[in-house]
Amino acid sequence: MKRILILGSSGGNLYNLGGKDPKSLLEAVVRQVQSTTETEIAAIQFVAVAASLDFAKPTTAAHLWSWNGQEPVIIAEGTLKEIDKVAQEHDQKMSDLIDSNQVDGLILMSADPAGTNKKAITAAIKHHIIAAGTGGTSMSNAQKMGLDVVAVSGTTGTTNETRAVSAMFALTKKWQIKYSPLIGGTDKNNNGASQNIWQNISLRGILMACLPAFITMAITLLISKIPGIPKSTNALFDIMLNGLPVIISAVAAKQISGLNDIAICAGVIAGLFSTKGGLIGGIICGIMAGILVSVIFKKCLQWHFPGTTANICAGSFAGLISGLTSYYLIAHLSAKLGDFLQFILNTAIAINPILAGAVAGFIIFPAILTGLPRDISTFNYVTNV
Repeated sequence: MKRILILGSSGGNLYNLGGKDPKSLLEAVVRQVQSTTETEIAAIQFVAVAASLDFAKPTTAAHLWSWNGQEPVIIAEGTLKEIDKVAQEHDQKMSDLIDSNQVDGLILMSADPAGTNKKAITAAIKHHIIAAGTGGTSMSNAQKMGLDVVAVSGTTGTTNETRAVSAMFALTKKWQIKYSPLIGGTDKNNNGASQNIWQNISLRGILMACLPAFITMAITLLISKIPGIPKSTNALFDIMLNGLPVIISAVAAKQISGLNDIAICAGVIAGLFSTKGGLIGGIICGIMAGILVSVIFKKCLQWHFPGTTANICAGSFAGLISGLTSYYLIAHLSAKLGDFLQFILNTAIAINPILAGAVAGFIIFPAILTGLPRDISTFNYVTNV
């Protein structure tokens, strides 16, 4: 069993990328450590400040977080000056833990090698303990002191989850331990998104999550039909109709990958390319983006990419690949189906207005799915019948 010590603070840049919510940040790390039966938490020393350390003052409120054997807990609170003193005393306990051979690895997050974490890091260097973590300056200082760092990354472009996964990938690879990241969700007893990503694909779940967007589209259509409303309000419906593929793509990517921010980014990129393909294009490219962002992210970490680089590559390439696939293939096929539906609608209009209304009601949902009506005048004629 490998025991991991977590050291750090809410940091400067880290504060704006998860550090302001230390409970969620620490739980994300704990969740990844507990994802394998071969690793466990040895202890935690984390200084959480109520402001970025780039601007914090000695009088700024702060807390010291520790580990009670079950979950992260606050063990001291006060001003930053007071908590720093308590943390330095606690640092000796962390050093003693390392000296007694109860620590096998470190996860550092904006740690302070020259201050509140100096004794622990010095002990880790003495006992050749490996470490991984984030925080450009602090990690660089730790390396200069002689700490054996197996993976280092900046904080920009990362999330609580991706930082934790990145650190665990590096440590478990060094120890030759099999590690499967728990992506998505927060409940340590419920691993969130399934490890089989294909099982995360739920068309009903995606569409239900997008229900507010469908309601908004219906409202904009209703507004455009109110007597006396300028015809320019038709543009509101057009905007919503074109925006639906983007929304549904982002939701699909997030649900399937479980990677939150970078998945949403990938989904939006993919959705922007799929607007001509309607909701069918949005759903398909969103699913593709969700699968690709998870695969690319994990592969980047396996190839020892820094966390920031892994995030950027996963979000951008997953969105671009799925988006271009939709733009050049799916949108074309969807447009052909849309043209066929519009042909049926125009034929019905030519035969009988009542028949046209019945046909319009029957095909309205598949028309929206395929990106119709591209010719809004035809649609307006039928809805006025």
